[in-house]
Amino acid sequence: MKNLEESVVQILKELKMTETQAKIYVYLCRVGEATAEQIAEGTKIYPTAVREALVEMYNMGLIKRKKKGGIGFLGRRPYIYSAVPPLELVKKLASELQQKLSKLLMLQFPKKMELKPPLLPVKITIESVEKEKQEKEEK
Repeated sequence: MKNLEESVVQILKELKMTETQAKIYVYLCRVGEATAEQIAEGTKIYPTAVREALVEMYNMGLIKRKKKGGIGFLGRRPYIYSAVPPLELVKKLASELQQKLSKLLMLQFPKKMELKPPLLPVKITIESVEKEKQEKEEK
């Protein structure tokens, strides 16, 4: 499992995340939900770096957060964080890559076209394993 997590961190770094963000994402996928303190402890990343990364990741749509019940540090209710499901992340990254690749291919066309779905020259399709299993069972 450790090797899988390390390789996923490397992949996420290559796609768009910092190493800190990638480690936090993998950690949240493994544990489900956690506070910033728990994430810092579980990932061995400085708490300040974890909090900064969590804000960035939330703004990027990579994680979700909700207020924890009860009172925490300095009388505040801390957030509980969770990762967006990997399939959702893959679809988000595929959509962004599709847009970028489509813009690149537009260099080939003499007339400028508007890049709006479904008129993109590049289309990336993501299908889940569960969907494929369900289709096989229906046959």
